[in-house]
Amino acid sequence: MRKKIILLTGPSGSIGSSIVKYFSKLNFKILGISRNNQLKLKNYFHYKFDLHNFDLYEKKITELVKEHGKIDYFIHSAGVLNLKPINIVDKKDIYNSFDINIFSAFLIIKLMKNKKLFNKKAGAVIISSIMSELGDSGMSLYSSSKAACLGLVRSAAIELSKEKKRINCISPGTINNVMFKKFSKKVNSSKVNELKNKYPLGLGRNLDINLCIEYLISDNNNWITGQNIVLDGGFSLK
Repeated sequence: MRKKIILLTGPSGSIGSSIVKYFSKLNFKILGISRNNQLKLKNYFHYKFDLHNFDLYEKKITELVKEHGKIDYFIHSAGVLNLKPINIVDKKDIYNSFDINIFSAFLIIKLMKNKKLFNKKAGAVIISSIMSELGDSGMSLYSSSKAACLGLVRSAAIELSKEKKRINCISPGTINNVMFKKFSKKVNSSKVNELKNKYPLGLGRNLDINLCIEYLISDNNNWITGQNIVLDGGFSLK
């Protein structure tokens, strides 16, 4: 039986590596593209690629399809979190955040219209952030680039629906993973507890994201597209 193929950006990040581990166990074939690779797993194939090389996207994905076959699902997990007060943000900061958080996703979603590269009824999930719907000090770059993902998904969903292809966003709140543990070591414990207390159901897990992705790309999902699924344990309700 043919294994379903996932194209994944950002496979070396905390969320991305969790996606690789989870879906490789479910016997998906994962094609990860990033500058660095830290994983060696069954069903996982890494390809060194700089997402800033916009002119090479179609060439790279065509090479992957020739080697593995057409892509069934695209998951955009690559992301840049640059926390800066808006008055010291420069043009380089803007380009870097938008290049990875939205432009790279846009270009791959554009290629989903190519029947030679993506299978019929292909699906896509973009990992956005709860900050796409909320705001906070120092978050102007991150919030605006992640909010752009929501606009892309809503319009792209209409165009892709003609081929029964689905695309959605997942906007997680704070996930209790490696990144959060590193953050916790850099700040006062009272700040960490203050953040935790803002989540009625506690902090999230990588598993929460994986389970949501699994449903959104599965054959069980015939009717959800163009949506932003908020996974935040009630954070945004307070």
